[in-house]
Amino acid sequence: MAQPDFDSYRRFAIYYVPRRRTPLAQFGREWLGVDIETGNVDPAPNSYVDSPRKYGFHGTLKAPMRLKPGVKVSAVVEAVEALSSRLSPVTLSPLTLKTLNGFLALVPQEQQVGNVGKLSELAWACVTELDSFRAPLTNEEREKRKNLTPEQQQNLESWGYPFVDKDFRFHMTVTSMLDDDNLQKARVLVTPALSYIEAEPVVLDALSIVGDPGNSGNFRLLERFDLTASN
Repeated sequence: MAQPDFDSYRRFAIYYVPRRRTPLAQFGREWLGVDIETGNVDPAPNSYVDSPRKYGFHGTLKAPMRLKPGVKVSAVVEAVEALSSRLSPVTLSPLTLKTLNGFLALVPQEQQVGNVGKLSELAWACVTELDSFRAPLTNEEREKRKNLTPEQQQNLESWGYPFVDKDFRFHMTVTSMLDDDNLQKARVLVTPALSYIEAEPVVLDALSIVGDPGNSGNFRLLERFDLTASN
């Protein structure tokens, strides 16, 4: 499949995207019916994944951002590559299914958080060191965020995303926002598919640049840079 053209994308994000041949990546492809690496999109396998299908299976490190006028995508790529060379891989405890603000997500097991401090430092580095490329929020982007705490509102203004720093929680979204009844139905449906990944630690070993084509298109992995610094 042809490599995507960076300049055709409207926004860019930094994600953790599990490597293609891992059970975690396989779960994400099959559950959501999309492949963030190849851009392949299959029919939705169920009615619970309409929202996360667009973004692909991932963990957010730097939320999608428009670039400032005059900023070249190549400058962002170079910055992410340089940042990756200064960051070390982080081993997370096995993931478990949780309800977060009305949707299901995979998060590190609470009782085995382990390297959560290192993970937060890595995410904060992505948020702060790449923010100089980000265009200011529009009023429309602000209005999409509801029911934020004062600190989250300040984060939104400062960094373009409310859930950073103390409000950051690594998660990999599994469903759309659902009511309690459908959350339970989705949990029953997805649980058997998780049996072969919930015992495995997750190694966050790379930063992935992901592009948003706009017009409700699916996000696509554009470039992955290994984290190469030694601990």
